[in-house]
Amino acid sequence: MATDIDRLKIIIEAENKATAALDAVKTAVLGLAGAYVSFQALQAAFLAGPNTLSEATRLASEQEQADVRLSAALDNLGGKYGDSLERLKSFASQMQRTTNFSDDEVQSAQALLISLGKLSGDGLDRATRASADLAAGLGIDLAGAANLMAKAAAGSTAALARYGIILKEGLSDQEKFAELLKQIEQRFGGQAAVAAQTYAGRLAEVKTQWDE
Repeated sequence: MATDIDRLKIIIEAENKATAALDAVKTAVLGLAGAYVSFQALQAAFLAGPNTLSEATRLASEQEQADVRLSAALDNLGGKYGDSLERLKSFASQMQRTTNFSDDEVQSAQALLISLGKLSGDGLDRATRASADLAAGLGIDLAGAANLMAKAAAGSTAALARYGIILKEGLSDQEKFAELLKQIEQRFGGQAAVAAQTYAGRLAEVKTQWDE
């Protein structure tokens, strides 16, 4: 018959094995996901089950990819516009709190606007907000809206016509983009924030916060 000491030894041995297994998983996942999953979050996910751990790893990977895309877009500009990754990530986090879009989605939109549209600073922030409002107003995803905005910033506005956005003829590329921003702000301004206040928007916001 097992004594109390024997039972204690079994418990200690089980805890040691569990700790070793968790450390192995932590090392493997953090090696892939960098610093995007804290050990506490990983431990909670491990204890909750493999499906939760897999989801945590996926979300960490998405965040890492968004950071890499945004950083690469800034690097390709050679730092000439003075924007920093931290500032843009902070802006993306602010948008996540007021819209249905995750910070990953916002960062991907920023990367498009930087790479294709060569936007920065206040102009980038304004275009990012306009992309979110356009996406909400047209019922398209943020990446699609940002792509339209980025192309327009680079001088290509033909694709906007299918959505009923017609720009004046004879304008320079810079004037066309200024006119586009004006039209979007007049027609769709604030729609991303309004959408976040609907029932569906609240559910989307809860999902976004849960994913974080």
